[in-house]
Amino acid sequence: MPVSTLSEVFASDPDSGRLFWRDRPPEHFLTAQAHSIFQSRFAGLEAGLSVDMSGRRKCAFRLLGRRYAVFRSWVVWALANGVWPTQELHHRNDVVDDDRLPNLVEITSAQRRMLTPSQKPVGRGVILRPSGRYHAYIRPGGHSIHLGAFASAEEARTAFQKAAQEHFGPLLVGLEFRP
Repeated sequence: MPVSTLSEVFASDPDSGRLFWRDRPPEHFLTAQAHSIFQSRFAGLEAGLSVDMSGRRKCAFRLLGRRYAVFRSWVVWALANGVWPTQELHHRNDVVDDDRLPNLVEITSAQRRMLTPSQKPVGRGVILRPSGRYHAYIRPGGHSIHLGAFASAEEARTAFQKAAQEHFGPLLVGLEFRP
């Protein structure tokens, strides 16, 4: 759906991240009755109040009988930037229903993985070898780079974090990196 059509459906307050239903034109509806019902029940009210299992707010609506369902954060982003996000959207403060524009940033799936806490006891990108040494690795673009062998897990984590800033840096600036 073009963003220009989206702007006929929703009004956005990027400072609060809230969306409101606009007075929609009759050509958005299959019948005059459907238009009348929408206008009397929803026009001017807040939109995107339903919440999915992950806590993200969703907007569902019909346009010429076709049903659309999108995350509120994507709509706020699209209305503010004039285009749909081309990658994933991340909430800087990790509050998934805080859709204020300054809180939204586009990230790649690789960057998303860097922001997800590691399940490893020694940390992301660090392996304890049978020799008792800690080896650090990073995988930018799908290929593995060995960063070295270290006496402690902390040294290996530091090497990994430095490499992560080099390879994923522009994306991680201002975001909370979780090793």
